[in-house]
Amino acid sequence: MENKVWLITGCSSGFGREIAKAAINAGYAVVVTARDINSLAEFQALKNELVLVTELDVVNQDSVSAAVEKTIARFGRTDVLVNNAGYGYYQIFEELEMTEMQKQMDVNLYGVLRTCQAVLPQMRKQRSGHIINISSIGGSVGTAGRGAYTASKFALGGLSECLAKEVSPFGIKITVLEPGQFRTDFFNKGKTQIKESDKPDYKQLIDELNQQFTTVNGRQKGSPELAANAIIQLSRSSAPPLRVPLGADAVSWTSDRLKLANDELETWKQWALDTAFDETQSSQ
Repeated sequence: MENKVWLITGCSSGFGREIAKAAINAGYAVVVTARDINSLAEFQALKNELVLVTELDVVNQDSVSAAVEKTIARFGRTDVLVNNAGYGYYQIFEELEMTEMQKQMDVNLYGVLRTCQAVLPQMRKQRSGHIINISSIGGSVGTAGRGAYTASKFALGGLSECLAKEVSPFGIKITVLEPGQFRTDFFNKGKTQIKESDKPDYKQLIDELNQQFTTVNGRQKGSPELAANAIIQLSRSSAPPLRVPLGADAVSWTSDRLKLANDELETWKQWALDTAFDETQSSQ
């Protein structure tokens, strides 16, 4: 169907804002959402009958349900759901706070669960749909200081892969995008400044990580606008990927991770295989 209906979360800035703009420019019907509807003034000003601006807070089930109901009432269907809303909580493992960890999961993982469950009945009914979950290269590659964020994105990848197998018979496609570093305000809006620890062993690591984040912020090589255009292109594929990196750095890190996984598999394969019962011996 050419005149697709897009529902996008987290459109106040960054990827969400650019994806919404690209979808609108492509002529699609677009439901532009954010936790704070006042942050979407530029979209409200368009006065475009194909653009619906509404509040959607992914941690609030009523808010999610209401946004999906408004989408169906206005456009009759949902063809593409982009789960973009999210944020980062960075901290070394021994200093992770359980309340912050739970909040990280509530937004980055359970928020996606809520929106997917809300749109799936309609997608099953129409026997078509494409859910695009914006993850991170941190969903495939773990690095120091990002335990909570990475855990939420690893879990998102696993959840998405399981979902893909369940809904493929209904013509519904799932894609997990794993972006690298793009020039958004991610570092400004999340909790990505690692707090000082009372454990001297971690002082050097924390200082290095915070300096790294400060140095890269605003200098990322990835363009959110070009990424949004690439996502529009991907959505038009008849066979979109299940998981795919986005950005040159993400491609490089994914390649390194796959090589490591393959090397370890080859090194430890026989060790793993030796755990099976010896059926020949047991039958004698």
